[in-house]
Amino acid sequence: PFLADGSHAYEGSDKIRFVNLPAKCNVKIYSISGDLMSEFSHDNPVVGEGEYIQLTKAVTGQVPAGVYFFVVKSEMPQSLGKIQRGTFVVVGGSVR
Repeated sequence: PFLADGSHAYEGSDKIRFVNLPAKCNVKIYSISGDLMSEFSHDNPVVGEGEYIQLTKAVTGQVPAGVYFFVVKSEMPQSLGKIQRGTFVVVGGSVR
């Protein structure tokens, strides 16, 4: 779980880090109700490096607690179109 209390986050923020991504891929994050919360493209020749994403609500600045699903779709020639799915949990309040 990701504890959104400001002291358990990377660089004292509300960012979540994804690691072991394919060098080139697309990542989508969905809420438990199926709403697309975030999407980003990763294009880094250093395989294994992560991406930081921020799950905040624009109005409140809070990280919504809950269960989230992620989908990573590879854009590398050797694994083109391969999909990896997973879940993570956000616990607690706001860092702002």
